[in-house]
Parts: sequence; C-alpha cells; structure tokens
Amino acid sequence: MFPIYDRVNADYLEEHFSYKDDKDYRKYIDAYARFCGKIGVDLETADDKQEGFYVDKFINNIDKDAK
Repeated sequence: MFPIYDRVNADYLEEHFSYKDDKDYRKYIDAYARFCGKIGVDLETADDKQEGFYVDKFINNIDKDAK
C-alpha cells in the first residue's frame, strides 16, 4: 500500500495519532497504519479500493457523522 499524502488525512492523523506533519512520509505511513488498524483494515491484505474507501471516506466524514 502506498497511501497518498492528503491534507485532511494528515490533520486527522496529527490530532489523533501523534503524527507530526514534518513531511516525513515514513512517519505518515506509520500513523496511517495505526489508524487503519484501529478501524480494522489490515494494510497487508486490503485491496486498493477498500484501503482508499476507509481512509478517504472515513476520515473525511468523521466530523459530518458527529453532528
């Protein structure tokens, strides 16, 4: 898996998964993997469609779902 760096995702990972946005892609991947583990996505076995769905849709809809 090669997650795309996304500003919304980075902001969420920074707030909830101790990601420090210093443009270090390895740190981004580590935080991203922790997030995926929390929602039950195994990055070793997830296909691109599933992985993209969870990260892009889930994070982008967190605030909407809370309202």
